[in-house]
Amino acid sequence: MKKLILLVFFTSLPLSNEAFAFDTSYFGKYGVYDIRDVGGGIASDDVIEKWKIFGMCVSHAKFSVRSVFVENPRYGISLINLKVDSEVDDRSMPYSYGVEIDRNPIRVLGVYRKKDKEAYVRFEFISQNRLVEIYDGRLFFYRKVSDKC
Repeated sequence: MKKLILLVFFTSLPLSNEAFAFDTSYFGKYGVYDIRDVGGGIASDDVIEKWKIFGMCVSHAKFSVRSVFVENPRYGISLINLKVDSEVDDRSMPYSYGVEIDRNPIRVLGVYRKKDKEAYVRFEFISQNRLVEIYDGRLFFYRKVSDKC
């Protein structure tokens, strides 16, 4: 009976980034292919356009997006299991704004600086080569355009 209870307990927990190694196939240059306003942003259209042109770089040596640069980043993939966490209403998550709501679990890419215990920036995977983040009241959609930054 104890084994059954433990099995049920462990299978009902959301999975953490410690359970999944980062796959280096995610390394590369990502371009912004869509931006959606969800309210509350203060950046000007000119600044948004610069962010769009800059895109995102995910590599072993560096991570960059907008004006964020991380040397020697650590990456982690975490999963949010909606069957367990059915009340996901975190406004820092694109899922909460209706982005591809049929995803389960939600895979989240966390980028960490050397001393970070919490992710410095986070992105949700939409598919293998597409990510989305919420920043400055907007949803930024990224697509991998190259294997190298």
